[in-house]
Formats: sequence, C-alpha cells, structure tokens
Amino acid sequence: MAAHDDDNLMEEVDAHSLLETYNQYSIDILPQLVRELYSTITHQDFDLELANGILRLYRFYPTDFDGDSAASILMGALMQLPENDFTLCLCFLHPDNLQHARVKQVIHMHNLLEECKFDKFWSYLREHEDLLMVKLKVPAEYDYETEEDPQLISEEKTLTCRLNEFKDSIIQYICSIISSTYQTINKNAVINMMGGLDEVKFQVLITKQDWTLHDDDTIFIKNQENDIKSQDIVKNVQFESLVDLLAACLK
Repeated sequence: MAAHDDDNLMEEVDAHSLLETYNQYSIDILPQLVRELYSTITHQDFDLELANGILRLYRFYPTDFDGDSAASILMGALMQLPENDFTLCLCFLHPDNLQHARVKQVIHMHNLLEECKFDKFWSYLREHEDLLMVKLKVPAEYDYETEEDPQLISEEKTLTCRLNEFKDSIIQYICSIISSTYQTINKNAVINMMGGLDEVKFQVLITKQDWTLHDDDTIFIKNQENDIKSQDIVKNVQFESLVDLLAACLK
C-alpha cells in the first residue's frame, strides 16, 4: 500500500490502535493524539497511553516539543496519585526538556507531595495557579496527497481548559496518606494538610472518609492493628541440606 494511503487510514483509526502499530513513531499522528487526550481531560479523565504516546513523539522529534503541553500532561498525571502515572510520563521526557520552566514547576510540586510537605505544596500551588490551565498545542496538519506542495488542512492551535478536579484529586491522595499513617490526628493538622479547608468542607471530608471527630479536636482515623493480619510462615528444610553447614560449625 502506498504511503499516502497509510496517512488516510490514520485519521480513520482510533488513536489507541495507531499506538499499537509502527505509526506510533510517526509525527503525523501527534495532532490526533493531542485532540483525543484533550477530550479525555475535559471529561474528567486521563489517558496514560495517549499521554505517553505524545511524550514519546516529543522525545523522537525534539523540534516539535512543546513545554506547555508537556507540563499540562504532567499535571494530569499528578492527579492520578498514588498511581505511578507521573513517573511513567516523566521517563519519556528528554533530560533537556525537564528544564522547561512549567515542567520544572510541576516536578517541584510532585516532589513536595512525595515528601509529604503538603502545606508547602498548597502554598506553591497558590503562587502558580496558572498551572491549573491546560494548554495542549495541536500542530498544523497538511495534506501530503497532492502532487504539488503539501496543502494546509488546519492551522496550529492551542486547546485550553481548567483542571477543576485537580485540588480534589490531591486532597484524596493526602487522605490516603493520612489513613495509612495515622490512628489519630489533630483537626488543625488535617486542615493545614488540605490547604486550609473551611468548616463546611472539613465536615464533608471527615464524613466521606468515615473519620470521627472528638470533642478535644482529635480525629480518630482507624485502628491500624485491624489492618495487620498475622501469618504463619512455614519453611521445610531438608536435613541433608544442613549437613555441610553443621560440619563447618564443628570444625
């Protein structure tokens, strides 16, 4: 089949199917990947396969790298914590691209979360609220089937939207850390970890997490001992295998 026939097929095939073929290394599919990833984000979802497909093309075609798009992808991956989406996306970026200003900012926020410096994370996010605005660049598209010079099909554009669920996703991640770490914790400590919740949101949070607030402002998380299950470990050791060891000890 001719090359231009393959190009026709690319627009007819689902992006995930393209990523299973040699076309995953073709820069021509980048616009389609970006559009489909943007669609998932606007529907409160994040498609790791599409994200990695875009970042892989950025690595293979350095001149097509877009820092704002990469940073937006990392922000989407950050929302998936404690899943390892962020680390997987980061692995596809060229070391030089890690120096892009917005990319560095997102990496810094990830580090703060990994180090459980939640109060510093929220302070940093308040200073960089612009990171919540997704900016995904769709490259210009051309028709290469014409006998003359390629014809422009669509011009370069930037798709934007706001990550409205970002803060809630991070709060859920922090809740998972608290639940796996504490049996009891002070109310004010939780409020600070969550970026300064008001009383109404705080009550909704503890109800959703099934935490209990006592009169002394201590929150009972759960009894960690209930999650610990004893297990008998039985190992069968053949006597013959100990002969050499016993002989060596008696020397």
